[in-house]
Parts: sequence; C-alpha cells; structure tokens
Amino acid sequence: MTGSGPGAGSPAYERNSYLESLETDVVGAGEEEGRPYVVLADTVLYAEGGGQPADRGWIGEVEVTEVRRAGRELRHYLAGTPPTGRVVVRVDWPRRFDHMQQHTAQHLLTAVAQDRFGWPTTAFHLGPDLSDVELDVPSLGPSRIDALEDAVAAEVGAARAVAVRWVAPDSLAELPGLRTRGLPEGFAGDVRLVEIAGLDLNTCGGTHLRSTAEIEALKLVGVESMRGGTRVHFVAGGRLRRRLG
Repeated sequence: MTGSGPGAGSPAYERNSYLESLETDVVGAGEEEGRPYVVLADTVLYAEGGGQPADRGWIGEVEVTEVRRAGRELRHYLAGTPPTGRVVVRVDWPRRFDHMQQHTAQHLLTAVAQDRFGWPTTAFHLGPDLSDVELDVPSLGPSRIDALEDAVAAEVGAARAVAVRWVAPDSLAELPGLRTRGLPEGFAGDVRLVEIAGLDLNTCGGTHLRSTAEIEALKLVGVESMRGGTRVHFVAGGRLRRRLG
C-alpha cells in the first residue's frame, strides 16, 4: 500500500499489507506461561489490536500461533522450537487477505453509516465467521438496513483507492474529517492513517486493501440491540461467496 513515507521503525505489515514473506533476524526469545516466543527485527505478521485478530504463519518451518505486543516488542508465539539467526517469516495469506477484506469493509461501512445517515461507530470486532460494528443508533429497521447496504455497495463499485500515510501526532488536529478514538497511552512516533479516497480518513494500524473494489461485496446479515445502540453483523468478499455456497 502506498502513502507518505512509513513511520520510523514500523513493521513490514504496516508498510505493505500485500507482502507475504520476509527475510529477517531473530533478535530476542523467551517463554510466557509455557509458550515459547521470538522477537524479530522485522515482521509481516500483524499483532492483534484495534478489533483485528493477529496473523498466523511460519518462521522457517515453525508455526506462529499468535502475535502480541509487549511494550515495544512484537512477540511471535510458536508451536515448536524457537529458531535462531537469519530466518524467513511467512504469513498465512488466505487468512490475511480475508482480514484485509473485512477490515477495509468496516472502514467503508463506518464512513457511510456516519456521513450519509448520522450513525457513528462506537466499536468494531473482526470474528472468524462474522464481523460487526456497533452503531450509535437505538434501532435499525429493514428499510434502513437496505439503504445502508445499498450505499456501501455503491462505494465498493466506485473502486475508491485505499492508501496509508504517516503524520506527526501534533498534525492530527489539522486534518479535517479525521476519525480517531485517540492514541494509545504511551504512544510515540508518527501516526499511521488509512484513507479511502474522498470518503474516509482514520487512525489505524490494521491491514487493508488497495481499493474498495477488492472488497467485492458486503452483506449486512443481522442486527441486535447493544448498550443503547445497535450491533450490525456483516460479511464481505470471499466470506460472502462461501456463505452463499
């Protein structure tokens, strides 16, 4: 994905969501609750956060079952003996691309729901079968759901470019229309922004597509009341095709 220069020290998955493998070095190792882990100089494996699950993959031939942040470290938890030295880290690409489709669909759904209908998103969760957003609206009937789905479909078909860029934290207030829940406590360095051209600008560390066209399609499959708002469940892309099959 392209944008203004990557933030200093940002991992490979933030610089290029389409990178499937990387040669790098093991720079640390340890064990947590009986699970071995390694820390790499760089990685293509996304660490869990922002509603998106961690990637899975392999370091050499050893399976990576989870990736989590611990301070400034990205710990890769392993199902086997930790490797050492120079290694190749690979991502489970079909699973990663599915997450890219669902997460980009969420950004699009959030932008359309807020800007066209006045329903801000208060939470997001990317699950293994369904994803959901919580909208700040007491209820949504069938006609409103249909209108929201149709509006999202039009933006998928518009093939809007999706790009990443980094800005200094003190520049955020100057960006009109920026959607953000604020920066994590102790955050340092430039802030990563994901932009859907002409539609959305969001602080986000997740992995995303290059175009809304790659979402393929989005279907809203259910609603439920939640904390005074409405949780909307959705599927997009390959998940939708598999669900229909």
